[in-house]
Amino acid sequence: MALSWRPRGAVADVLVALAVAAVLALYPLVSRTDLTPMWPYGHLLLLLAPAALLWRRRHPVPVLLLEMALTSLYFANGYPEVPIYVACIVALYTVADRTHPLIAVACGALVVAGAVWQELRSAMSPEDILMITGWLLMVIAFGAAARNRRAYLVVAERRAVIEERLRIARDVHDAVGHAMSLINVQAGAALHRIADRPEKAREALAAIKQASAEALRELRATVGELRQDPGLGELGRLVDNARRAGLEVRLRQPREVRLRPEVDLAAYRIVQEALTNTARHAGATHVRVELAVAGGELTIDVEDDGANASGGTEGSGLTGMAERVARLGGTLEYGPLDGGGFRVRATLPAGDDRAGRR
Repeated sequence: MALSWRPRGAVADVLVALAVAAVLALYPLVSRTDLTPMWPYGHLLLLLAPAALLWRRRHPVPVLLLEMALTSLYFANGYPEVPIYVACIVALYTVADRTHPLIAVACGALVVAGAVWQELRSAMSPEDILMITGWLLMVIAFGAAARNRRAYLVVAERRAVIEERLRIARDVHDAVGHAMSLINVQAGAALHRIADRPEKAREALAAIKQASAEALRELRATVGELRQDPGLGELGRLVDNARRAGLEVRLRQPREVRLRPEVDLAAYRIVQEALTNTARHAGATHVRVELAVAGGELTIDVEDDGANASGGTEGSGLTGMAERVARLGGTLEYGPLDGGGFRVRATLPAGDDRAGRR
């Protein structure tokens, strides 16, 4: 299947893996270490260690355990000194950065214990062991600091949203309260004067009309600021519209999931654009829309059975979709399927993976 993808996080993972691979490749040249005795299994371990880092963000704990196993196998076989443990350090940082603090602490303790055990086998001094332990704890601290910073930014963003909505609520109260007070006064005056001074009553009614019109105009403008952007909760309506357009849509999504507002909106827009492209270009009759949350990521899959798969790549819809995904640090893939049809797959940071299926 030919797929185009516009990632940000995936590029970072590739660059990190390449950097670690470069360290492992250049170290023997700089230190003039002979790697001949370790052919071929030692070389395979040096290849697998950086390659496993490509999945560090999606599966941080399994990747860390794999890196620990590769490092242990390397040194247990007595291979020449090469810093294969650099991959393990990167994986440990990712665990501290991406998982729950308790999981990070447990994994950090496991790595520290493994390092101490390995160094004890090498008959190193207690000072060296303490130094290695300190470096590993510092790696965990840096990862935890990065995680805390992201959490702080999310909280600050939510607080700003709440404060803005409180401001708008005060504006509504002030505008509508003022208008209703004027309307109440003018209505009382109209009732009082309608019998003996009808011209004054007409003036009061005209003032009521003007005040109510101004209040409604200001209320519409203010409520427009409060209007929520669409999200996954409105996918059912979106799918119903596609079905009325003649598509047979099968929807599968998490029963309950909490997402950041920008992620929720992006997920809705991705499905909306994919269904729009299908209806306009693909000539499809069946569409499968599936959303899943796992490993802290939301995956969106939209597949159709259209014969004109290439038509879905025309226009700015997919470009805008890719830019939206890139801003959130996700990945986007799209392209024709081998058996016919077209597929769009997006992966976004979910922020919370407590979801059920339906």
